Amino acid sequence: MRTFLTATFVLLIFSVSSFAAASATDIPLGQSAAADDLFETQRGYFHPSLSLSEVYTDNLFNQPSSNAQEEFITVVTPGLWLAFPGQLKPAAPLNTDTTSAGGLTMSRFGEDDDRPFQAFLNYEAAIKSNKNFSSEDITTHMLHGLLRGTLTSGLSLELADVFNKNHDAYATGSSVGQNEFTSNLIGLKADIPIGERFKLRLAYSNFLVDYDTIANNFRDRSDNSVTGYLYYALSQKTKLFTQYSFLDVGYDNNVTSDNTQQHVYMGIDYSISEKVQAMVKLGYGSQDRDGALDGREDFIYEVQADYQFTQKNNLNIAVLRKLKESDAVGTNGILGSSFYATFSQMLGQRLVASAVAGWSRDEYDGLTTVGIKTAEREDDYLTLSLSLGYAMQKWFEISGGYNYVQRDSNFNNFDYDSNGLFINLTGKL
Repeated sequence: MRTFLTATFVLLIFSVSSFAAASATDIPLGQSAAADDLFETQRGYFHPSLSLSEVYTDNLFNQPSSNAQEEFITVVTPGLWLAFPGQLKPAAPLNTDTTSAGGLTMSRFGEDDDRPFQAFLNYEAAIKSNKNFSSEDITTHMLHGLLRGTLTSGLSLELADVFNKNHDAYATGSSVGQNEFTSNLIGLKADIPIGERFKLRLAYSNFLVDYDTIANNFRDRSDNSVTGYLYYALSQKTKLFTQYSFLDVGYDNNVTSDNTQQHVYMGIDYSISEKVQAMVKLGYGSQDRDGALDGREDFIYEVQADYQFTQKNNLNIAVLRKLKESDAVGTNGILGSSFYATFSQMLGQRLVASAVAGWSRDEYDGLTTVGIKTAEREDDYLTLSLSLGYAMQKWFEISGGYNYVQRDSNFNNFDYDSNGLFINLTGKL
């Protein structure tokens, strides 16, 4: 049934894109200038792309320095996005994560769109080939589709789907390998105006996770989420809101980890202009388990801000604290906290520089034993990425950069540092 719904959804997008026609519209809010703006494509319905990347890493398997293995990886990334009405570039992706209850990594941000209709379909594959470890070769797939209709009254209905055939990073949780999985998020959303200042948003989603190996089948699950927002417009640019979410997390095999979660937030959505947007929400989350395991409660929050200083530079900030599902055997869940900042700067007409810096912490609920040590595991991650891109033609870009990842755990066996270099050749129409 789920496969049928996804196929029907994809076919519907293709049908609408092929047989409808409309005038060009503005780029939606939330897609402000960043590295992708370096080479704008023509506004249209059909946009193929192809990238070739060469990657070097000094620690392929994310192991302690004494066991680090270097590797060269070639990645071919074909892509296609269809949009109606035509757009300059794809809409912002819906990022999913297998440890996130309900699927979404963060709340959707900058998504208000009063156009009568929007449909798009984004597909991307990554074909990865290793020089020395051919057994680690893999091809991943991502499909993101959306249908949205808005009436003149302000009533909006949306159907979205995000499919991933992917893998976790090496040394995630208590596993060493890539941990291949298939996930799918399908969501329905309705925005209902109530008078001049109030708006009600109702959303439902189902998120499926299925890992390939028996060693990871304790993570297979299905999440059902129901969320309600009530917005109050202080002004045209400032909205206050309350949010309530109920999540039912059901595991296929590890049934003692079945749980229900309730999240309550108070927040503000602030948009000074198309160049400055921010959302802040503070709340409380509870997790109740069906089995003998104890649940937990904690303070949770989320901050997202996007500031386009000029058409040539952009700053994006994301701060998060939430309850997550565990990726390690014998633990009950994770309290995750993170901070990420992304800055992009265009240097002239053809050159763009960007930097990403981040910190995150995973605090595991439950005791972990490694050797003679038993404690609650706590991992800190530090990430840094620097890149420089040059548009040789409007449709062709070359870029390169450096990546650094460090994990500092209270268990020395889980510590690692990883340095990487990359160069990309990308063509888009």
